[in-house]
Amino acid sequence: MTDGTPTAADEATGPETAVTPDSSVTTVDLPLADIIAGGHAINAHESAEEIQNYIACGDIGGRMLGDRLLITLSELNESGYAGVAELEDNGDGTTTVSLYLIETAHEEGEGDTAAATPEAAAAGGEGAAVTIADFSFSPNPIEIAVGESVTWTNEGGAPHTATEDGDGFTSERLSTGDSFTHTFDEAGTYAYHCEFHANMTAEIVVE
Repeated sequence: MTDGTPTAADEATGPETAVTPDSSVTTVDLPLADIIAGGHAINAHESAEEIQNYIACGDIGGRMLGDRLLITLSELNESGYAGVAELEDNGDGTTTVSLYLIETAHEEGEGDTAAATPEAAAAGGEGAAVTIADFSFSPNPIEIAVGESVTWTNEGGAPHTATEDGDGFTSERLSTGDSFTHTFDEAGTYAYHCEFHANMTAEIVVE
């Protein structure tokens, strides 16, 4: 804070081995209680120039520390970034949101379920399975045959849905461990998303 104004520090202190996170500070014109009650999430963009690229996301909720709330920001789209966000109620109807992101190690093929091929995902013949975790659908895209089914299972900590763009299939709210299955009787490409997190999108190709 500088004269009561949220300000990101420009100079690093301490040993050179210390890891300095990328940071961003924003003041939102809502009290913290309203933000929490609204079921919102924080989506971090790569930059103002690359605003369409989501790199981290986290649902707003958890335990309060006085007037502050700390939440975890999980990696999105294999960005290699994760971190935390601090939301502090300023007592005047506004909330200061501070984001801190660090670059994480990401070894290709290690824990990277999103790299699975559509053919491998559909190898069961009866259908395919999609995992919802780390604010993404995996694998994506996925290919199945006409008459086969897709089962989505939420293995993440936040609630999600699998909802077709426009009119079509939709799951109910999927909490951790919940599943939803839909059978595709017509060929085509089906784009879908999560109703709670608009940045979560994927496709199913039915042939």
